[in-house]
Amino acid sequence: MAGLRVNLASAGLTSFDEIIRHVNLEGRSEEEGLVAAERTTKIDLDFNEFTEVHVPLSFCQEFRALEELSLRGNEIACLPESISMLKNLKVLRLDENCLTCLPVSINSLENLEFLSIVGNNITCLPEDFGTGLRSLREFGADENDIERLPDSFCSLVRLCRLQVSHHCMEWLPERFGDLECLVAVDLSHGKLKQLPESFSDLPQLGALDLGYNELASAL
Repeated sequence: MAGLRVNLASAGLTSFDEIIRHVNLEGRSEEEGLVAAERTTKIDLDFNEFTEVHVPLSFCQEFRALEELSLRGNEIACLPESISMLKNLKVLRLDENCLTCLPVSINSLENLEFLSIVGNNITCLPEDFGTGLRSLREFGADENDIERLPDSFCSLVRLCRLQVSHHCMEWLPERFGDLECLVAVDLSHGKLKQLPESFSDLPQLGALDLGYNELASAL
């Protein structure tokens, strides 16, 4: 049975509890609506009017089959640790919210290929970030206040594109060169003072933007 794809962007939703009712488009019973939620593989919830600043546990319980989730522009301040229930998730868009951190459990999303947290208030990533994200290929974190990347970030051996412009980092992990699949890196508009020696070990890097940092010398 094919998965359901639901577009509720700019739908005027004020509560996550309303989502089940909207997923139940054919007027089925509430029980049948929950079954439909369990079959939903993609849901777009961008730019709604949620009064809740936390994504509730019930959302993760009801939409466990999700492969793609978009929550851009909703003033969300916190993701629950229960995000780890979304084992099939491949794409997660959290841009333009009010996040100050990511849950530690996000590291258990081993099928996640694309993660974007652009335009939040995040200062640091979980200490083990990267060790469990074995499928991650694209990571976007522009326009945050990120002060450092943890050493574990260098475990993202499949990462191809990294965008962390407008940051507060002065240094990169010494093992940055372990990210051998990188083809594009944007670390512009920050406070970088020096690059690790391993930076020159990136064999596939074709696009690099380090503009508007405090680097004393080029590579």
